[in-house]
Amino acid sequence: ASIAETLGARPVATDLDQLLAPLLKDDDITVRCAALRSAGYAGLLEHVPALIRALGAAETEAAGRAGLIALGGRALDRLSDSLLDEQVPIEVRRAIPRVLGDLLPTQRVVAALFRVRERKDVMLSYRILKAANRVRSANPDLVFPADLIDDDLRYDIGEFLEAELHADSQAPRADSERRTDDGDRAEQFLALVLRERTAQAFNRVFRRLGLLYAPRPMFSAYLATLSDDTRVRANAAEYIERALSPDLRGLVLPLLPGARRGERLELAEKSYGLRQMSAQESLALLIDSDDLWLRTCALYVVGIRRQRSLLSRVEANLESADARVSETAAWARLTLAAS
Repeated sequence: ASIAETLGARPVATDLDQLLAPLLKDDDITVRCAALRSAGYAGLLEHVPALIRALGAAETEAAGRAGLIALGGRALDRLSDSLLDEQVPIEVRRAIPRVLGDLLPTQRVVAALFRVRERKDVMLSYRILKAANRVRSANPDLVFPADLIDDDLRYDIGEFLEAELHADSQAPRADSERRTDDGDRAEQFLALVLRERTAQAFNRVFRRLGLLYAPRPMFSAYLATLSDDTRVRANAAEYIERALSPDLRGLVLPLLPGARRGERLELAEKSYGLRQMSAQESLALLIDSDDLWLRTCALYVVGIRRQRSLLSRVEANLESADARVSETAAWARLTLAAS
């Protein structure tokens, strides 16, 4: 490991740099990590692919990130291409935004972050957003693509409204149906996950606003909206109303905790075509959701509730590439067949 570290500490390139290549594949994780860092410190661009691959494993991610950050802008194009490339393992792609956020904040970094427009992987999208927030805070003079941010903001508002409607539909009911402790727990857990999705979407909305407006005041307003103090929440709402454009004001104010529920329902229906739904209608939609964890939870509730009307949708998930989804679908199908 000391040899690998020493190779990266030399100020000029020499033939000794060739020794790093085998060290990058060494069986000893300590040696491998030292070689990854040294490849970056020594400015060896030929090892950028190895540094990027290292981001995909927990034991080498930090070393790969350190090497890439040491290379700075020289690795940016390759990082940008890898972030966009769906053939690159998702674990690697999810780690790239943090690297970009730690680089010197430039217009090229902003462009790299906004090349990715897919939304199916929630974790990747959120990490890109967090990196953009970090770059924005580090260099307020950078220009961010307002049209793309506006598009993402409206999408997240729709996600908030949809998750809240599902959460309302799946709230545990005190009705006359035959219930079990397992059923109660399953329904409570699904409702909890949906409330978490609502809170996450609310957070993303304000992170987007922090890219369009002054980030620190907007973050403070976000924290204030979560306060238990009604006066603090009212002051936050007043700031948001003053700061936002009329167009965005009409989309964001109905989401705030103090807003009337009717305002949110009207926004959901008029702007997104979303309406209140029954618990079964909600489950049918959740089983087809792009959110694989939500889909898994919904499948479990279908099995617990013995809802045979959703059998065909359960069977459609048997071949899912996600093990949690396919295994839960198989269990739900067996449960429905035995009911």
